Amino acid sequence: MRVLLVDKDFATPDGTCDPRSFHLARRLVMRGYEVVVLCGSNVHGGVPQVPWHRLVGTFELEGMRLLVCNVPTGQPMGRFRQLWASFRFILLASVAAIAQRVDVIYATSPPGAAAAVAVLAARLRRWPLVFELRDQPLDPRASNRAGRWQLRLERTACRVASRILTDSPAHRTRLLQWGHSNGAIAAFPVGADGTAYAEAEPDVAFLQALGLGDKTVAVCRCTEVDNQELQPLLHAAERLRARTDIALLILGEQTELDVIKSDAAQRGLNNVHVQAVAPDALPGALMACDMALIVGEQSPGWNRLHEYMFAGLPVIADVAGPAADFVEAEEIGQTATPGCAEDLADCIRFYADDPDQRMDDGARACEWAFEKYNRQNVAEFLADTLECAVRERRGATPSHTPAS
Repeated sequence: MRVLLVDKDFATPDGTCDPRSFHLARRLVMRGYEVVVLCGSNVHGGVPQVPWHRLVGTFELEGMRLLVCNVPTGQPMGRFRQLWASFRFILLASVAAIAQRVDVIYATSPPGAAAAVAVLAARLRRWPLVFELRDQPLDPRASNRAGRWQLRLERTACRVASRILTDSPAHRTRLLQWGHSNGAIAAFPVGADGTAYAEAEPDVAFLQALGLGDKTVAVCRCTEVDNQELQPLLHAAERLRARTDIALLILGEQTELDVIKSDAAQRGLNNVHVQAVAPDALPGALMACDMALIVGEQSPGWNRLHEYMFAGLPVIADVAGPAADFVEAEEIGQTATPGCAEDLADCIRFYADDPDQRMDDGARACEWAFEKYNRQNVAEFLADTLECAVRERRGATPSHTPAS
């Protein structure tokens, strides 16, 4: 089967962004599919760069064909440049998509750009469309013009799509309000690549080198460092000064970690440790810790949450929304009142004082991760969904979205 995957921000493992679509596409290739990936030139995604004089570059990557539109993505832009980049991507990607010979389209993030390309190609070529809503739902009362247009694009794509995939209960609620049937909507987790965690061992030497070998360590992994978002963690650390057996560890890859380190030093927080870690060393570093923290997030942070689960760590969620609901529903950790430093500190103390409960919750998280959230399993579910959409369009058999 031939699949067109549309992801404006597609990334490979060579970049610093989450290579989720790469993992899914590679699994589809291993299953025997022909996969064409249509994406932008993600400056942090490790995708091949297109020469300046080419509109769309064609590359081969691990069995898949990569069509890279010469449009920069994945970097901060002003509103006008961002709108222009989105419009240019939609134009180039739509022309490239229509020229392909495929059986089905799978369109993912970001919803607005992916929706525009997918709807146009699906309508003109009469291809079945599997559309994924990954980002946070837009406010239906959005007053700005861009927000209203994106909402319309999402709604149109959902109406055209044979199947709608989402990891957000809020998206599902809105889709049901729009009149979509439960059978057309499927829960589709972001997941994480569990391969590295299955093969890794706890890197105890990593903690010992930081002087944390005899501490109960609560770890927070940061992919995009924001000092303001980490303030709840620092406030909790102030309330844990007397607990010399507890340490808070912030892991990241970026030089901006120095800002966090300086902030902690100015407050005299000797229990906060900041360390850069390479991606290939991350599994062992996480597995050596005792619990994981999600703080100050505006988005669910699913990839980070699932990585914590693969590492066998109970999760303390100092956030509101889907991530906190998930932690409670799966019984893999504790939830703290967002913004309440004392509540967050109490959750950390709870796990430090009850190692049996900590290990039980961590073991449950690890079990669920490999059973339900490994990207190999996510890719298998996607493949089944794509095949259902193709069969339904061809009229071979009445079908439904596979049980998730």
